Amino acid sequence: MTPATLDPLQKRGIAVFGADLWASDWNPMTPAQQLKLLTERLQIARKGIILLHDPKAQTAAMLPAFLRYLRDNRYRVVHLAAGRRRQNPCPTRHIRSRSL
Repeated sequence: MTPATLDPLQKRGIAVFGADLWASDWNPMTPAQQLKLLTERLQIARKGIILLHDPKAQTAAMLPAFLRYLRDNRYRVVHLAAGRRRQNPCPTRHIRSRSL
């Protein structure tokens, strides 16, 4: 991202952030294969924003097991909500958390 790209979005109050981990759910695979891939990536990264595509049936089928994995391994799922605009907003913001 460049300031020329981010400035117009920022002026409209649009938050820009990236993903740290991809589920690669655009590739055909079973929910079990997707869960294995995603949990292996998370074990390496240990935290981050995870990109999932909700219209994918395999992702929807995998999600309950993945949420159990997150809970069982003491991760937190956080909600990104619109907030008040700051005087000098940061152009990008990553939410990363893991409870220990």
